[in-house]
Amino acid sequence: MGQVLDLDIRYGNLGGYGIGLFCVVGFPGYEVSALVDTGSTSLFFVWKEWYEREVGVGACDALAAGCYSCPGIRPPDDPYVIVIEDGMAVGVFNHEDSIKLGSVQIPRSSFGLICNQYPSPLVEKSISILGLAPFADGDFDSLLHQLANARPKRISSMTFAIYLKNDKFGKLLLGGGDPNLYKNPLRYVSFTSQEEYTVKLSYMQVGDGRLTIGIDQNVLLDTGSNSMYVPQIYFNGILSEIRSQASNSAGIEIKFTWDPDWRLYTFSCKQRAHFPAITFYFGAKGEVPLVLLHNNYVRQYRTTDQCGVIISTETSRTEPRWTLPGDAFIGKYFEFHPEKGRVGIANLAIGVS
Repeated sequence: MGQVLDLDIRYGNLGGYGIGLFCVVGFPGYEVSALVDTGSTSLFFVWKEWYEREVGVGACDALAAGCYSCPGIRPPDDPYVIVIEDGMAVGVFNHEDSIKLGSVQIPRSSFGLICNQYPSPLVEKSISILGLAPFADGDFDSLLHQLANARPKRISSMTFAIYLKNDKFGKLLLGGGDPNLYKNPLRYVSFTSQEEYTVKLSYMQVGDGRLTIGIDQNVLLDTGSNSMYVPQIYFNGILSEIRSQASNSAGIEIKFTWDPDWRLYTFSCKQRAHFPAITFYFGAKGEVPLVLLHNNYVRQYRTTDQCGVIISTETSRTEPRWTLPGDAFIGKYFEFHPEKGRVGIANLAIGVS
């Protein structure tokens, strides 16, 4: 009989890589930080021997996420290629070792090691990824499949839960959920894909503004994403409504300034408390609401007075789709049931540690 594995997670800036949802994975004598990614099936780590050959001796000591070390092995000439967000791609090969998830040691775990990267790690920092999508990815078995199919079982099912408190620390529970962590009701919505964690968005509303109906598009729940992506047709309207309602609440005009480096609109952090909630209504009839407050879509940048609206648009996509990043999990409880094809959504209970 399996158990529920309890991993500490935090949402924040990991030096050199940027903003993300991270957990710690243990190896004999050291630890590595990995990006918790519901948008990926992959489990792989930065291989020290490759990384320091590319960047320089001792480079792993300066890499905030750390590296996995295994000298004396030769990678294949044709590693398996995994494409990551924003065009970055890594070549990995399969490896086995014991890993520690939370307080539990998992022997003979299978994972990838990075032995190639485009662009070079001199240009783009390498990152280890703990993917939570259970679906097949080439010859690599997902972490959830490995834990559920191990003998003896490490987890009794592929169910997992994620929550983040307002201080951006939280938990990843592998193998089950916990009803003590959320405010009832826990509302379920079915996935619209067998390959990704997407749900149907029927309509949405910014603050007390007009209800946008008839959307009927998919939303990807992707903790590995760095932005909340919305289709181009809705982008300007959403930003305009947010600014208008925030200005009305503040009693002054709040000005947005486009930052070409961050590719988002910025404003004074002193004004963020005036920003309205955004409500997404999931399901065929919009029966599962998700209310996002300003801390779910506003992020602090650079200085204490510089904030940005992390809503962006993907102009390269041929099919319109929305994406909710890790920020959307702050103050929320998500319970994923891959085997049942659904996810439960609720507000986090008061006083959760």
